[in-house]
Amino acid sequence: MHSETINHQLGVCAWLMDAYTEGLTNDESLTPSATGNTINWLVGHLADARNGVAALLKGEPLWPREELARYVRGSSPLTSGGALPLEDLLARYRRSSAPLAEAIAAVTPEKLAEKSPVSPTGNPHETIGTLLSVISFHESYHLGQIGLLRRQVGKPGIM
Repeated sequence: MHSETINHQLGVCAWLMDAYTEGLTNDESLTPSATGNTINWLVGHLADARNGVAALLKGEPLWPREELARYVRGSSPLTSGGALPLEDLLARYRRSSAPLAEAIAAVTPEKLAEKSPVSPTGNPHETIGTLLSVISFHESYHLGQIGLLRRQVGKPGIM
């Protein structure tokens, strides 16, 4: 696992996030979908996941974890009740990019080989390195959902 590769992948994800959310209103971000997830929930969920990775690598989160508790994995579908404004969620996501990239770049090979305290996939052999690759895939997966939901609310595709 190369830190440069993970950082590049997360940089592409950040570019996609900006492109997919450009011109979206907060109301559009709360449009229900067949899957139950809204753009608002997905953006908050990714910001929360980035905050968790920053906490793991830096020893402390970028903001208190409870501020995005509504967006954790497994939480119920979100419409307007309890939703943070889309712009706030996007600001958190964007604000996480530089500190997360710095933390990933500073991770030593020894740290990458350490057993991870969490494994979203249930991998009993999860290491910090494999977790970082899962996080990159996780962002890509949810960004694909955001791209589809963008079209559902009547916005054009980006590519």
